[in-house]
Amino acid sequence: MTVSARACALEVLLGLQRGRTFASELLDRESGLKGLDPRERALAREIVYGVERHLRTLRHLVRAKCDVALEAIAPPVLAILLIGAYQILFLERIPPHAAVSATVDLARGVICSLRHIHMSPADALEFALRDGDIVRVQVEGPRSLIFGDVLVRVHPEFRLELHLDTDEANAAEISPGMVCHLDSIQERPQPADRG
Repeated sequence: MTVSARACALEVLLGLQRGRTFASELLDRESGLKGLDPRERALAREIVYGVERHLRTLRHLVRAKCDVALEAIAPPVLAILLIGAYQILFLERIPPHAAVSATVDLARGVICSLRHIHMSPADALEFALRDGDIVRVQVEGPRSLIFGDVLVRVHPEFRLELHLDTDEANAAEISPGMVCHLDSIQERPQPADRG
């Protein structure tokens, strides 16, 4: 399970949008930060403080590129756009292509909120799974939990990794590198009839 600096920054920025306390307090409470290495923690803080510091400029620039009013954009999507714009415009150490890629990955997690497992064809063979299977995954740790309705995605470029919503990962107190186990196959789609 990978928790990123950008995902943590997103959670804090969403908390700020909901009118919760101050950025520093939200950053201190964001459990995803605890599992990050110091550079990633610093990046999350820089993104949060930077977006807040340049919020008017970023909103103006995003508004200029959108076909809809900012108020019509779902808060998580708007926050992701602001995070991406901040990185491209103000963080010189992050190449624009890397900022765009990371922002798209972050948006995929918000827009397609299904829990899922990425795995290579070799991993799928080892676990006797197929692309499109729905499984249950058990996570060990301080708050052992079984996640159901986990979609299996198989692709040659994937490495074995479980992707969860940040709130779900925080609820289970998941940190980077934790091990999880396949509990069972919930559903296996049948191949389409070729007749």
